Amino acid sequence: MTVINDGHEDIQLFGCPHCTDKGVRLVGDPDGLRPRRGAGSYFGWTETRRWPVKYTVSLHGVTSVCPATANPMPDVSRDFSVTYDVTDAGKCLLLTRGVDG
Repeated sequence: MTVINDGHEDIQLFGCPHCTDKGVRLVGDPDGLRPRRGAGSYFGWTETRRWPVKYTVSLHGVTSVCPATANPMPDVSRDFSVTYDVTDAGKCLLLTRGVDG
């Protein structure tokens, strides 16, 4: 799993295996005058928990739930990758989903 902060504001990510109750901070693009797609920080991990798994992001106290990663459920015997993009407005979007092997 990968979450990309596409905006210029910092966000907090919740629900990942390494996130504490305070979440993980993803730093935004410091140059807010010239927004560039994917210019902020990103965070990734290997997800081993049973599906479905829920992730949320928070920007200025407003929470967005990341959409379902796959429908139907992925075949867990195969490797797959999911990337979420967090927009400037703090909305969590499913950016890409790929299956390997």
